[in-house]
Amino acid sequence: MSLLFRYRMWRQIAAAAGAYILNFVYDDKESAYHSMPVTWQKTYGYNKLFDKVFRVGSNMSVEDIPYSYNNKKYVLWMWKGDYWNLGTGSEIGLYQQSAESRTHYDAVDFLCSMQLSTYKYSDGQVYGSYYNWNPVHNKQWWITAFDWRHPKPDPKKLVTLGKVDFGDKTGMAQTIKDKIKDKSKDKKIFQDTILSENSNTIWIMWGGNE
Repeated sequence: MSLLFRYRMWRQIAAAAGAYILNFVYDDKESAYHSMPVTWQKTYGYNKLFDKVFRVGSNMSVEDIPYSYNNKKYVLWMWKGDYWNLGTGSEIGLYQQSAESRTHYDAVDFLCSMQLSTYKYSDGQVYGSYYNWNPVHNKQWWITAFDWRHPKPDPKKLVTLGKVDFGDKTGMAQTIKDKIKDKSKDKKIFQDTILSENSNTIWIMWGGNE
């Protein structure tokens, strides 16, 4: 048994163990591990301290986009990079400000149709997808994908494309798009943001400008 084969087997076992702990499942194409809408992480929500913890043992880029809608404060959170033993991955989450804290956010109380893809990036070119995740039968508050077969990526060489359909939350997508435009004036982090004709679906391409 070659050392390469043993290393790959060890990585597969480690990734499966990590996915089990995180309550992630393999998709039907066996291309990546993914979170589910009903999962234990929903209990803990999100705050910036979590990002600092995740930096231990991982190589990552993270961006959050705070916005207000109907007198409530929200944040759209995006992550990409190397996630410990799960390899190349990306995430998009939707959170609303907690009633108990200004700095902590709970998972939103609604679900959206979401998609997530991540591609290689080099010398100004986007090519070679790691995965294209479109859970058509399950709406999400947090969508993730992790490909264990590609460990230790450089997050600056990853481009993530995400789609969020806000359904009957008319105007929420436009609010986020405006916030991204404002943020990108000072920091060119997004290649593009496209709003669909019904104004409730947004596509975000992140990477390539870092």
